[in-house]
Formats: sequence, structure tokens, C-alpha cells
Amino acid sequence: MIRRENIIIRKIESYCRARDVLEIGCGDGSRLAEVVRASKSWYGVDPDPEAVRQARASNDSSHAEFVEGRAEELAVTDSQYDVVLFTLSLHHIGIERSARAIQEAVRVMRPTGRVLFLEPLPEGTFFDAEMRFGCCDGDERKELAYAHYAMLSSERLTEIEEFVAEVSFEYDSFEDFVRNVPTVEDTHPGLEEFLSARNFLLDEKWRLNVFRRAG
Repeated sequence: MIRRENIIIRKIESYCRARDVLEIGCGDGSRLAEVVRASKSWYGVDPDPEAVRQARASNDSSHAEFVEGRAEELAVTDSQYDVVLFTLSLHHIGIERSARAIQEAVRVMRPTGRVLFLEPLPEGTFFDAEMRFGCCDGDERKELAYAHYAMLSSERLTEIEEFVAEVSFEYDSFEDFVRNVPTVEDTHPGLEEFLSARNFLLDEKWRLNVFRRAG
């Protein structure tokens, strides 16, 4: 699988370059590997221990650390980071815990720091595959809408920028797609036809919302 170059990653890098960054939802460390290398220091947190193990094994940046943890209970001291970045993760945290996660992000951010929320938008052919064939996390429209509401309604944050761009994913074959994306086996025949008709190239839009501390 190849994620084609997209300007939203460059936008994130512009905020993280030469800065101390806390990433919430680091996964296996592959999404933002080039941004990690450009930072001053990087502390990635994810609740999945296997993902954290992969991130440690695959990342070659000496200034990066990846640990198991949760956004709503960060084992981090106050005012430690220039940037707190939620990487496609706020909508996974859950309605009842989002406010606490945002509160924690503000706590560990320096007074002049920034909180970045990177979230997918429910449009594009990748989203079509999720909706029609149950790929990846399936229908998350409700969770995505609430995540957007949670960040915009937080009294602790003031938005300074919103940026939307398309990201494309190119797969070598159906087998390559299945290796990289969770699928529902019963839908494989229709899914393979869907992917083949699009030359195994899918797209979706990502939105980056940037906030500073309120007040």
C-alpha cells in the first residue's frame, strides 16, 4: 500500500517541525513517520499494545518514544509539549470521554502551544468501501460528527484554522488491500470487484482543525 503525497501531511509538519510533539493515536507509527523525523521530540500514545510495539520497531528516530496509554489519562506532566496532535483518533475515544481527552491535551500543552485534530471526512471512495462492504471501521458518521462538535464546543480551546485536503491510497492488489485494511470476509467478492474497477486506488478527505488555548 502506498499513501500518495498529500498537502495535509505537509501542513501538519509545518506545526510540528523542530517542536516537542505529543501524538494521541499513534497507531503503528507509519502515518506520520516523516513528520516524526522533522520534530524536536515525539511522544506517541496509543491504547493498542501491538500497535505500540510496531511503532517502536519501525521508527528510526532517536528522539521518538511510543507508549501504551489513553488520551483521557495521560501520564505526562503539565505544560510539556508545543503541539498535541490527535491523529485520526478523537472519534475513536468515545462521546463520554472526549471532553476529558481535550482537557488533558490542554493540560500538557505549553501556554503558546497548539492542539491539532486530524479527522477523516465521510466522503470519497474509501468511505464508500466502508459503507458498502464494512471495511475498516464501518459507518462512523455519528462518531465523526460528535468529535467535530466536541472540539468546536470546548471552552478550553479557540480555533485558529481549519484545513481540508484529499488523501489517496494505492494498493498493489486485492490481497494488498486485505493485508492493510480490516475487511468482512463475506463481502470480499463484491469488494474485490469494487476495488478492481477503481484500479485499486481509493481516496478520502481529511480535515485538520488547529486550536490554541482559550483566553
